[in-house]
Amino acid sequence: MRPMRKIFLGLIISIQSILWGQAPTWSVDESLFEYSMTFIARINIGGETLTSSSDIVAAFVGTECRGVSNPTYISASNEYYVYLTLFSNTPGETMTFKVYKADTNEEITISRTVDFEANQHVGSRFQSYVVAEPPLRTGASINSFGFNNVVADSLNIGSNLLQFYLPYDEDITNLTPTFQISDGARAFIRQTEQVSGVGVRDFTNPVIYQILSEDEFSLNEYRIVVQNSPAPSGGDSGGGSGSGGSGSGSGEDSDEDSDNPVFTISESNRFTQVSESGTTDDFIVVVYQQPENQIVFSITSSDTSEVEVLTNELIFTRDNWNYAQYVQVRGVDDDLRDGDQQSEVTIAVDTSRSDATFAQVESIEILVTNLDDENTPGILVEETNGSTQVDENGSSDSVFIRLATEPQQGNVVLDIQVDDDTEIQTNLNRLEFSSSDWYLPQQLTVTGVDDILTDGSQKSNIIIAVLDDESDDAFDSLEDIRIQVITTDDDEGQDNQNPGGDDNDDDDDPTEEPPAPPLFYKKDAVCYYGGAIKVSYEVEGTSVILNLNGNRVSTRQIDNGETIFDDIQPGSYVVEVAGRVKVVNVGLDE
Repeated sequence: MRPMRKIFLGLIISIQSILWGQAPTWSVDESLFEYSMTFIARINIGGETLTSSSDIVAAFVGTECRGVSNPTYISASNEYYVYLTLFSNTPGETMTFKVYKADTNEEITISRTVDFEANQHVGSRFQSYVVAEPPLRTGASINSFGFNNVVADSLNIGSNLLQFYLPYDEDITNLTPTFQISDGARAFIRQTEQVSGVGVRDFTNPVIYQILSEDEFSLNEYRIVVQNSPAPSGGDSGGGSGSGGSGSGSGEDSDEDSDNPVFTISESNRFTQVSESGTTDDFIVVVYQQPENQIVFSITSSDTSEVEVLTNELIFTRDNWNYAQYVQVRGVDDDLRDGDQQSEVTIAVDTSRSDATFAQVESIEILVTNLDDENTPGILVEETNGSTQVDENGSSDSVFIRLATEPQQGNVVLDIQVDDDTEIQTNLNRLEFSSSDWYLPQQLTVTGVDDILTDGSQKSNIIIAVLDDESDDAFDSLEDIRIQVITTDDDEGQDNQNPGGDDNDDDDDPTEEPPAPPLFYKKDAVCYYGGAIKVSYEVEGTSVILNLNGNRVSTRQIDNGETIFDDIQPGSYVVEVAGRVKVVNVGLDE
């Protein structure tokens, strides 16, 4: 009977193998390729997003596998994403996709392809790269838009602009929007999904709706502008007011309607901001009185070295006066480290070209902020393994120091001191950087000093200061950097629970000690795309600045002893906190 039983069990195993099959053994040898391209993707088969870690997506050139991954659950967005890396030696190669659906043991060929781009990243958690079969719908438009229980006096429709004029006494701070969008698409405001007919919103300023197609390939923005129509003559003043103010003046019926604005300005997000990297912003001009012929506005900047006006004039005629028009401004670059600068942009009636009835209309000035893009001078400190530790046996540790930016006027000289030479010594007391080597790290060696005391592990500091008289003036304002060093005692009976010495020593009074230097941690991509940076520091509310490629990308404050920059793209980031600067590589080979 036993041989028959073995044959019977073998048949069962064979039948199961036939029924369930085997998952494909797709794999790629990354060491064979020079370039990579990363994706945040989602898999959709038959209209269903795949969520099993046994599901697989792979990319191919011909039959050669160039990348493979599985879905991962991200609790922050309650979604499943695929973090996929493709490899190639030849930019421009066309890659195809295949998906293995584990629950049905299917291998599906995807019709969508991608052309390889070296060192590029595609997709985000908001707008991912969707690998789907059959392909999902591509529409991303608003088909209709309105407000619950409100009838507009008039509606103007432009390219990606919907401008409503509501009754003069309608409360535009408390409107419930209703809309229809492309089939399968979703609507968002600042990446928060919106549902038609649900919730109220303030439309005092323009509101930007983002329409994301079902296949997440198309993302179109629509600007919704809502204004109150002018109040009837002699009635209450209900003219819409923009954040930039309103211009009024005397017309033929000035006694009756002088309280009503002739025109108003509306700024997106209630402010106008550009940057020296050439970014632009715009604001809206709305006219409330129909001209007999025309009203012409001239737009000028108070400081053209900071802010350039791209729309120098606006002309409103008797035919288009009730259409909003845009003014676009752009930041101007300079070579100065002058910080963020504010300029005034003035919108004024050109009386020589406008109807005489508008001659007394007052101008409007708005402030435009131009963000500085010059690299902020700084000193970058890299500790081995994130800390510096030595012992009394004479062991050493290394600290690597370089500048964050190139000095423009002369060299930068750093003075190196220790605050307790009975515990540590350094091999150098001076470092000098020039315009040719500012980016090269210089090694500072720290060595423990032996004593005969049973004093436990001791904390001391290396102090790095700019020598102002010998350095580029741009670096003079930098605060001193303190690097904490722990020296482990080698004497018997040491008290490792009391770093810093006897509690009765006045020097160890915590009220006299400066805060411990911040600690930096790089978090991997298991929970975050690319990775994340965590900064721990004991002083609450301290600002932490994140820079990438010389540009500030985020600023946060220490809260409950830490702050985390998460979901950041791969790159070499400079983190600034409490006068200390550190380079943290995220998602890169180190």
